[in-house]
Amino acid sequence: MKNLAQKLKKVKKPSECHQSDVYSETYHLAKMRANYEKAREELAVQPYSQRMKPLDNFLYGFRSVYHFISVILGLATCVLVSLVFVGTDLNGNGQFPAWMLILMALLIGGLLVGILVAVELAKITFAKNIFKAKAKRGRIGNFSIVGLAFLVFVSIALSGVGGALLSFKMGDKTKTLTQDLKVNEQKVAKQYDARLKQLNQVIAGLEALSVDKKARRWGLTKEEQTNLQASKAEKQQILAKKEQKLSSLNTKHTAEVKANQDYTSTTVYVALGLITVLELITIYAYFFHFQYLARTEQEGVQFDILSDSGVAEKPQEMMVETLVNRLSDALLATQAKVQAAPAKDWVQDFEEKITQLTHKVQGTPALATQPHNEISLRPSSMRKQEVIDPKAINQNAPKGTHVECSNSQCSNTFTKKSKNHKYCSPGCRSNKSFNL
Repeated sequence: MKNLAQKLKKVKKPSECHQSDVYSETYHLAKMRANYEKAREELAVQPYSQRMKPLDNFLYGFRSVYHFISVILGLATCVLVSLVFVGTDLNGNGQFPAWMLILMALLIGGLLVGILVAVELAKITFAKNIFKAKAKRGRIGNFSIVGLAFLVFVSIALSGVGGALLSFKMGDKTKTLTQDLKVNEQKVAKQYDARLKQLNQVIAGLEALSVDKKARRWGLTKEEQTNLQASKAEKQQILAKKEQKLSSLNTKHTAEVKANQDYTSTTVYVALGLITVLELITIYAYFFHFQYLARTEQEGVQFDILSDSGVAEKPQEMMVETLVNRLSDALLATQAKVQAAPAKDWVQDFEEKITQLTHKVQGTPALATQPHNEISLRPSSMRKQEVIDPKAINQNAPKGTHVECSNSQCSNTFTKKSKNHKYCSPGCRSNKSFNL
């Protein structure tokens, strides 16, 4: 086993092996190694965007096709109902001329297609707006939710009824069963009517002889009477058999019609339920699509492929950036004077520029002395009356916060460059008083 593992490490890929080596040990070892590599490739963790992309494509195709199907089913509903309304049943027995029916079909069909397409487009618009706002964690209006629910209900009603009517039309065999019953009744009648006709003629002739004194004075003979009785008995038997067969056919027809009605009723409910499920899947397709886009964007930000555009700069950060930019400009402007001016004068001039820029950029020192990202849990009335100690804030303020100088003789503010930055200038750090 150890030797096999060493051989597998050294072997090439199957595609790199020569075709003449198909039956060689090297080729079989290469195929074994390919199995291991394929297993690792199949078990590799894929990003969410790649893993769920096939499902998103399938749902996109599904909802695109279903909108067209929904329009067709809604149109079928309106057409079938309108045919009944204008006096034409589902079997095609019309009460209006053909040209009038064609004209009405064109007018009504065009109007209905426009309405159904408008319903589908409105449903698409509402679904996109709602689920896009949800994916971006935005506010969703109640009107949009109610509008989408109403349009979904209308679409289910139109498409569901259309699917139910079409399934009923295709599954209903009442007309065929009735025609079969008539054909079978005619066969039974044809089977017995010929013999019944003969018996009726015999019975009528013998009875005529028995009552006609002119034709035969002494009446029927014994054989004729026996024949008459036998003919009547046979006629009763044939009528009973015929009635029995007809009754059997009617019973069978009734059972078949009932079974067909149960079947068509089931298909109607199944079609209605299927249309409802398809409609809900369509709405879910829009929901999943925007969730997929949101998670894909978030994944791109996590992988540093995309910039985090959703995070806006805070006012204090913008103020710090502006102050740094202006300080840089001031430093570049005074850099030319460094060689000519004494070191002490240059430092004092630079401190004055820092102080001027700080007063110019920072409008309200009281608000700027608050720590960065500080959240107070006290009521607003208590916060307004609270007195903030700048010196205490200076001790715990984070880097980048505007604070007051810790020198009791100085009231200037500055931006902290480090955690222990407490004084606005080296002069304040040495407790020397100065006036700006």
